[in-house]
Formats: sequence, C-alpha cells, structure tokens
Amino acid sequence: MLCASYNNTKVTMKQQEQHPKTIQIKGHNFNISYKTMVINGYENYYGSAYERTIEIKKDDVLAGYFTIKINYAVSLPIDICDFQGSVPEMSILVEEPYNKLGLTKIMMRLLINQIKTECSNFMEDAGYKLLYIDTDASAGFWQHIGMVPNPHYETKNKKRNGCGYEKYITLINLYNYAFKPNFCSVIVPF
Repeated sequence: MLCASYNNTKVTMKQQEQHPKTIQIKGHNFNISYKTMVINGYENYYGSAYERTIEIKKDDVLAGYFTIKINYAVSLPIDICDFQGSVPEMSILVEEPYNKLGLTKIMMRLLINQIKTECSNFMEDAGYKLLYIDTDASAGFWQHIGMVPNPHYETKNKKRNGCGYEKYITLINLYNYAFKPNFCSVIVPF
C-alpha cells in the first residue's frame, strides 16, 4: 500500500496485478497484465477512485495500456461494479511502433472480459452507463470507436455528470466495438 499527502489529506493507494501472460501478435511477443488500483482520499472533489488497467509490454518496455477509472464521492470500499460513480473515464495509449497491430481492440476485449468476470451485473443497463474522455487528441480514433461529443462539455453547471469531458460512449457501444466479429484470431489469455 502506498501512502502520500495531498493538500493535507492522506491519500492511500493499493495496487494489485495479475501475473503477466504472453501472447504473440504478428510476430511480436507481448506480456499482458491486468492491474487494479484503489485510491482513497485524493482531490477535494472525489473521495476515491477505482482503476482497472490492461497493460502490454514488449521486452519489459510499455507498448500500450487501456484504463477505465471510476471516481467516487465517497471512500472505498463500495460496489466496484457500480459504473455510476462521479465520472467514469477511460484512457488508452499504444506506442508508435505498435499502432497497426490491433492492440487497442485486444486491450479493450481483455479489460471488458475481466470486468464481466468481476461484475455479474456488467451488462445490466449497459446502454446507460457512460464512459468519458477528457480531451480528444487522437486524430479521429475516439470518434471511430463510437464516441460522441458531450453536450455538457462546456456547461456552467459544474455538478452535472460529465461536465468538462469532451466525449463519451455508452458501455454497450464500447463492448460492441471491441467485440465486432471477424476482428482477429488472437486468443485472449484472461
């Protein structure tokens, strides 16, 4: 467990990681791992956060990651399968040499499968569960996967869920994108 102080508030972080699995994609061997992190007491606005991340490394160097983070107004533990936290957000990175290998969909599939394993209610109301991105600097990637402009991006009501986040996607639309048929024949290890 990591402890720190931020604005005189004690911050605790607890991270768990599964043992990495190895997969081969188009002649490259990658190590893939699933990590969770619980952060309690950070920022004045949120009480806690729960992060789930799929991380891909090549030769112990980060090749990419996909994270879904849910911010809560209260401290954990609470129901980590509740995607109605203050602002459920996601982020993704694929390093330049690995851009055309399909790592994005692989990481999305792995993370969604992992969440489905942890959360029996994953698909309940999935059409209403929103995931946000802060800023779109992707040259069209987020739009390609189905994200749409957030009508509350520049709202004056700062208490409105999603305020200040540029785009969003429903969980079911992310699921549908990640699991389009005939994508790849990579066997996911989790």
